[in-house]
Amino acid sequence: MRITVFVFLVAGLAAAACGSFGASASSSPAGASSPAASSGSGTTVAGQLVQVSGAKLVVSAQNGQVTVTFDRSTRFQRTDTGSLSDITVGACLIASGATGAAAVTVNVVQVSSAVNGACAAGNAGSGGPGQGRFPNSGNGGASNFTAVRGKVTAVSGGSVTVQPASGAEVTITVPATARVSKTQSITSKQLAVGQCVAASGQADSSGTVKARSVTITAAGPNGCLFGGFGPRGRPTPVATGV
Repeated sequence: MRITVFVFLVAGLAAAACGSFGASASSSPAGASSPAASSGSGTTVAGQLVQVSGAKLVVSAQNGQVTVTFDRSTRFQRTDTGSLSDITVGACLIASGATGAAAVTVNVVQVSSAVNGACAAGNAGSGGPGQGRFPNSGNGGASNFTAVRGKVTAVSGGSVTVQPASGAEVTITVPATARVSKTQSITSKQLAVGQCVAASGQADSSGTVKARSVTITAAGPNGCLFGGFGPRGRPTPVATGV
């Protein structure tokens, strides 16, 4: 099964992953130094983890190596291949697909566990308030593209009902062909050189990123891929596959 993980940058839904949508992987120049991609609300660096030293990481990103630091407040996560059975009532869900005449059919789904019974609110997209949908969000202007985010309240076959942080519930169709990933909490001890990671936080004047979150993701067929910011600061969907 292929897995595609939509990991939205700080300006979007969540932490970035290791690749830009549809882009080919490339290796970073050894020893190069470059600040991470940033926006007004934060910074995300994605690439291969090349060094772990105490509370400091070095990530080989698209334009060079970036230093990432973390502390007790940093969240650590791992994203792996999931299945339709992971979509259960109470789970947090981020999904994207096409809006049809009668329903939203998604082809990419990311599932994670609720924290203290709640899902992260996020602020991605620019869709109508309370709908849990974000039309035309980071899909090159496709008018029928929709992203849905919230807590799963009902599952019946391929029909899934999602309650966003505010507003009415949204019912989506998840076909058997949908690519599902599952994100779970881990600890920093599970980080290892060679992994593909994405770290989101604030960068200082030297380009060092103080991470709020670090996510391990699957490598693509050619290694780690790199993510970035889309037009007008919107998050760029990031794909990794195995």
